[in-house]
Amino acid sequence: MSVFSPNTIPTKLDKELEALTFEFIEKTILAEKSVGLCQLAFLELKKYVLQNGFNSIEEEINFFRAVKPQVFSKLIFYNELFRIETCKPLTSKKLLIKMFNNEIRKIHEFFKRNKEFYQYYTTNQTCLDEAYFTRSNGSVLIGSENFHYLTDPQFATPKDEIVSYIIAYEQLGRYLDDEISVLKNGHGFWQTFQNKKLSSKMNWTAPKVALIELVYALHCCSCINNGKVHINELIRFFELMFDIKLDKSYRTYIDIKDRKRERTKFLVELQKALINRLDDFDSLN
Repeated sequence: MSVFSPNTIPTKLDKELEALTFEFIEKTILAEKSVGLCQLAFLELKKYVLQNGFNSIEEEINFFRAVKPQVFSKLIFYNELFRIETCKPLTSKKLLIKMFNNEIRKIHEFFKRNKEFYQYYTTNQTCLDEAYFTRSNGSVLIGSENFHYLTDPQFATPKDEIVSYIIAYEQLGRYLDDEISVLKNGHGFWQTFQNKKLSSKMNWTAPKVALIELVYALHCCSCINNGKVHINELIRFFELMFDIKLDKSYRTYIDIKDRKRERTKFLVELQKALINRLDDFDSLN
């Protein structure tokens, strides 16, 4: 018999949200129903923590850094999606694009305000985790964007809400980019692939960083749609093709850019492999 843990709640929520995408086509209905599911999952997480607590500081840090944001970020995303979809102007494509760009600008401003913590979190630093992701450090960050830390200190830490917003806004940014692409070019990920599946399953078995390097190279060379495709569309296309998650693609791109030696390591490996194959073929003739 398996022991229940808070880690099972995000997994259950993901399955419920996925089922919703096949049931509701209209985006406002999808967003509204998704918010309801996320609220229930969030309350379930809170109830578990308040009743059971944690066995160690490490367990508490993992919960507030990794587990809670999986649920809270989805609540934020779908709440924002509902707000945006219900406020959309219906008369003008130009006004829609302007609205979406304004939303993207707000997201960029959030990341600029939280630049130092974003770097801490995305580079997997841990030296300040006890201060950032536990409830017992005693400091109250007046003026912080983490409103829940001030109002609900038993179920919030100084930075877990910021992590949730980082995850949610990265997802929302991709969604808005896609909506703008649809309006400008007449096509986008949701329009092209919603409720569709590829007929044959193929798995990407090299490291994720290799696929991201390849996708960015294809985009830079305008190999697909004569370059008239957003990088986020390309990434989501390859995610669908290979049934893989590339959530940290831009972060990985920055890591590739900052490599000290061979920046395009995977592309060089591809070139060598193909040349070796051609040389082997020549040797047979």
